[in-house]
Amino acid sequence: MQSQATRSKTYQSIFGDKQMLKAFGTLRPSVSERTAYFFESWMDWRHNRVKLKPRVDQPCKNMLKELGLKEFWEYQVREGEVRFDTDEIKAWALISGLSAYVKKGKNERI
Repeated sequence: MQSQATRSKTYQSIFGDKQMLKAFGTLRPSVSERTAYFFESWMDWRHNRVKLKPRVDQPCKNMLKELGLKEFWEYQVREGEVRFDTDEIKAWALISGLSAYVKKGKNERI
């Protein structure tokens, strides 16, 4: 097993050992491996997306973090949209306050 000493506390908090080993088989995948994995997750989670109001990406991330959700693993926020790993996480986030950040429109389903 690779040493945790070479990984910062911030890195370890975002990319936990169990998750990294399960996803990559190593604690230190390359940047391109991580990028490809999380981009694929983003694409796979399209059906669990919520469009956000303008300029609320960071407050949305803060709220989801306060709920104890793990960025990248359970949700991703980018370009005015948040996507979730599961329907359950999406529903929980919405009833826990995410709805305040949601962009409402004719074609939006929440």
